Formats: sequence, C-alpha cells, structure tokens
Amino acid sequence: MSTRCVTDFDVTYGSALAPAGFHRTTTRVGGSANLNTTASSQQSFLWTHEGLSRGNPVVQVSVTYDDEPGPEGFERVSRDLAKGGTSGRKAFLWLKRHAQQIPRTASATALDQRRRSSNDTKESGHEAAAAAADAAAQEEGDSGVLPIGEVVVAFGSSDPNVEEATEAAEQERAAGAVDGAGGEGGSVEERRVVRVWERLDRSLNPSTAVAAEDDGGGQQQQQGGGSAVFLWFRRVSEEEPLSWSAHSLTVGDWLDARDSDGTWCVAQVVRIEGESMRVHFQGYHSRYDEDIRVESLKLAKLGTHTSGRDTGQSTRRPGAPWGITPNEVRDVIRRVKGLLPEVLREGEVGSGDGYGGGGGQGQHGPEARLWEMDLPAFIERCLSSSINDLQALPFINDLFKLVLEIIAVRLWKPAPMPRHLLQTMSRLGHGDRRCTWYYASYGRSSGTHDGPALSPGAGAGGGGGGGGGAGGGGSGGGTGGVSEEEFLFVERKPEWDKVYVQQTRGGIRAGFQSDASRLYVANMNHFGRAGGYAAILSRIDPSRAAGPVSIEEFTTYTGFLAVAPKCFASFSKDNLYFEDVRRGVMARLGRLSNDELAADEEAVMAIMSSLGVVMSAIDMKFNRTENLERFHVMFAIQLIRCPFLNPRIRGVTVLSDIIEVTIRNATR
Repeated sequence: MSTRCVTDFDVTYGSALAPAGFHRTTTRVGGSANLNTTASSQQSFLWTHEGLSRGNPVVQVSVTYDDEPGPEGFERVSRDLAKGGTSGRKAFLWLKRHAQQIPRTASATALDQRRRSSNDTKESGHEAAAAAADAAAQEEGDSGVLPIGEVVVAFGSSDPNVEEATEAAEQERAAGAVDGAGGEGGSVEERRVVRVWERLDRSLNPSTAVAAEDDGGGQQQQQGGGSAVFLWFRRVSEEEPLSWSAHSLTVGDWLDARDSDGTWCVAQVVRIEGESMRVHFQGYHSRYDEDIRVESLKLAKLGTHTSGRDTGQSTRRPGAPWGITPNEVRDVIRRVKGLLPEVLREGEVGSGDGYGGGGGQGQHGPEARLWEMDLPAFIERCLSSSINDLQALPFINDLFKLVLEIIAVRLWKPAPMPRHLLQTMSRLGHGDRRCTWYYASYGRSSGTHDGPALSPGAGAGGGGGGGGGAGGGGSGGGTGGVSEEEFLFVERKPEWDKVYVQQTRGGIRAGFQSDASRLYVANMNHFGRAGGYAAILSRIDPSRAAGPVSIEEFTTYTGFLAVAPKCFASFSKDNLYFEDVRRGVMARLGRLSNDELAADEEAVMAIMSSLGVVMSAIDMKFNRTENLERFHVMFAIQLIRCPFLNPRIRGVTVLSDIIEVTIRNATR
C-alpha cells in the first residue's frame, strides 16, 4: 500500500470549510479538534492537504507566537491558529518542504535524487547549475528527514503512542479470548511502547502555552485556561513507497489511464508538454490518444485498475472461442522460465513496484511487463476462453502449474505480495467469477470438451508429479495431463469421477463432489506440494517478524485455505492444520485497524465467510458455531469503536443481528 504524505496546511474558523482537497485534522480516534479550547472562544480548525498540486511534501513544522520570526527555510501558513481566542494573542504554523517533489521511496533522500539531477546537468554543459545542485543535495542529504505522513491533534498530556499500545494490548486480550487462550494479553507497562508519533514542542494555542514539560509527554503547566493543544505527526514508513505521482513519469513510461468513455486502460506516455501529457492506449489506434493533465485523477500507477486485465479493444465474453496453439503456449512457458532466475532472486521478487526494469516509478522493463501485464492477461484469457485446439490444453495447464509453483516460492519471501500476483493467484484458485470457464469445461469426464489431450499422463513434459519448486525440475512427465495420483486422495471407486476428502468424527472418508474439475483439484494439490499452503500459514502467523499481511492479501489467502480441506490430502489427514488456520485467521482479524475496517469492510466479511468454510472441515468435537459467534461479537465491538461513521453503523447492525438470532434460538 502506498504511503500518503502531507503537502500543505490551512486554517479555518467556525463552520467555514477549507479549499477542495483539504481534510480537517482530528484527534487520533477521529474526534473534533478545536484549537481554541478556552471558554467563549471562536472555533479554529487545522486542515491538511496530500496532493502534490500544493507543493513538495512537508518534512518539518514549527509554531511561533505573535511577532516571533519563523525558522530559516520555513514558510508560514497565512491564517492565525488562535484567532478569536480570549487571550488576543496570535499563533502561526510554519512548514518546511522536502527538496524533491516525490521520492521513489520514503528512505530515498534528496541526496540520491539531487546527485542524479546534478549528473544530468553536467552532461548538458551547465557546470554552475550542477555545482549548485550538488550543494543542495549535500544539505538535504545531511538531514535525511522523512516526509510527514499523518497529523493528529491531542489535548493536554494525551500521547498517541501510549494510546496505540493500549489498544494493541486490548486487541491481543480479545483475540486470546476468542482463541481460547484465556485472554493473556500484555499490559501497556509490559509492552515496549513504539514511539512512531512525534510531538511539536509548543502548543498550537498561546493561551495554553507550555511552561515546562518532561521528555515522556507527562504533566504540563499551563498559562491560562483550557487544555494545551499539541500537534502530533507520524512520518512515512522508511520501507514503503510514497504515493505514486504522475509528475515522475517520462516519455515511454507505462501507466493506467481512463479514456473518454470512462474505461481504465493500460497506456504509455508518448509526449509531455507543460502540465499535460499525451497517452497512447494499448491495443488502440493512435488517433485515440488523449492529452490528460498531470494532476488528473484519470492517471494512476500501472496495474492499479488494470492488473491482469486485457484492456485492448472490446471486452471479451466468457467462453469466447480462442484459436491459441500449443506452440504459442510453449513460447509463453519459455519466457516465464527464462526469467525465473530474476524472479526468484532475493530482493527482486517482492517489490510492489514490479520486477526488474530499474525499479523506478515509471520504469518497467521486460520482466515487469511480463509479470505485471502480459502474463496476467494471458492467464485470464486462458481461464475465460473456449480453446479451439484441445491439444493446447496440456500446455496451458503446464503454465498454470509453473505459475503456481512460482507463487508458492514467492509466498515465503517476507515482503508484501504484489497485486498482480495476488490477482493471478485468486484466478487460478477459482476466486474470479470471470475466470471460471476453464475449470467448468475441462477436466470433467462427464463434460463434452475433454479429448485425448487430457487423458492421464498425456502432457508434454514439465510438471505434474512432484513439488520440486519453481524451476527446480521437480515435476515429472505430463503436467497438463492429469495423473491418477493427483486426484486420487484416498480409496477411489470407479463410479467416482470427482472426489474430495472430508474429516468426520470417525476419521477420513472420501465423498462425491459433483462440480469439481480434476484439473482444478490437481492444480491445487500441485500448489500444496510446492509448499504453497504451508507458506500461506506462515504469512498469516501473527508472530511473523514482517508484521501482519494486508487485508487484500489476507482475503486471497483465506480463499486458498478454504480450498485445502477438499483438495490437499495430507492436510486433510492432519487436524492440526485446521487448528493452525483457525488460530491464524482469528488472530489477524482480532488486530484489524480502524483504517482497515473503514477501507474494506466487504473484504473482512469475505474472510469471515472463508473462515466458516474452513471451520466446517474441523473435527466435530470443535464447537464451530460457538467460536464463530464469539468472533462476530468481537468484530461488532471493533466496528462500534471505530472512529468512522459507516463502520459504527455496520457494527450496530451486526450486534443487532447477533441478538436477534440468540433470542430466536432461546425461544425455540
């Protein structure tokens, strides 16, 4: 997820609003943050802006009273913070901007960027300008300050660092109670308070100016009535990329652009003039090129809206005939295998900005082009099309298994999974409704599409048997052809075309599943043998050093975990697997942040649905209903405590539903 950064401040009074694009600063939990806290004072509010149209990111802030001069190199926000206060004094906010408009990452200081600019200037023959750039780069490089990403207001001795630690301890206790661990959560005193929030040294209101303060943010002695008003800010993460900016693009760079019909397409910058750029939409004639302003919302980072989608010309309908040939599929497989050393190298895989190609915001080399655009679009078309030449099917399934192996290897890396890999993972796991034609039509002995190409062991080299890892040669002859062992989990009877495994109190038994494709079951088993399911369990482990995965990742993972009980025999035989899944899923959901609840509530509900599917496979001794109800109560409490209105309303609704069901059950 990209990190936002503050680029400007403004002040308003009473019920007045700030210009478009500004957001009013609140307390950490979303409460009102009136800067004039004394009685009979006019309300005063601070606003922030995060768009680059207001200037470079802010790296430092300061406050002065009355006629005090501002710090050198700072610019003053024009309006008085304390206007209308009872003391009659004035207060002004000052800000210092980053030397560059938008660094590639938060940890990339202006030193690297300025020196690069200096070299370009020297090559153009402007030595004096290059020397000035070197000096500015050195000055900025000495500071190395990260931009401010978030701002809140706190009153008196309130400390957002301690408040967040307290909430984390409460969530751990709640998650422990849900998991049956007895609620052994650590207190704030037992935890190390991570001080990610920094406090401005002076009150925003001179009538409540601080005379003395200890380093721990403790007691304040105030001059005048009301509480001291402090600005707290958190800098952007040192590892995360900053918000994507079209300002960084150059001619030849790829991006997502929305055309005049409102459709998001993959596009390429062909010309830049002033504050606008001309983009060419992939798959269309150049007469459809458009000029779009750099600040327009019609421009986005490559893959934001189009990842994995074929955006050329008309939208394809499911089941549309496709004349793909075996040789064409083999060519794609060769391209993927040819880039495996790059993909599997530590540090290359895992960058959300793409693989290879220089790593810049707008620079996408052949590796990035393949993984972020060409391969997802090709897989999507394979999954949604009717294949004319059935001889191509084994090779298509070869490709699917190879990609699943690569995903399994990538899951073990600590870095966040790129969006295009998550999308491909979801599609291959039957999680995209637009990509169901392949599994619905092929690999089912009762279907009409199966031909000689799908007879057991009929594939043409590369995959099928074994789980040796991506590119490791661990797959025996016949990837595309489905071998008997790949969909024979336990005892198989001749009349069973499709089987799945279900665990009951009496042990393991095989059952009939009417809509399962042998190819689907075989591919999911292949993913498991390559270590994919074990890697997912490792990623959702709440104690992992890299921290919790995003909700977007988690939604994809729980979908795959729900598949495992029916497709992966060795896990189905081990009840500890289901306990690990339940523990990991509930622990992550118990740590949902307010921003996650507000941003993607539907994803949370989808995760809960997948959790129910997983729990249905657990031994009957496990009280599935009671544990799900306990989690729903915890989830409702989280929603109600969220500072945003919509989640609060949703929380009341969830709690009301729980009460209604409980009353209904009690009166039966």
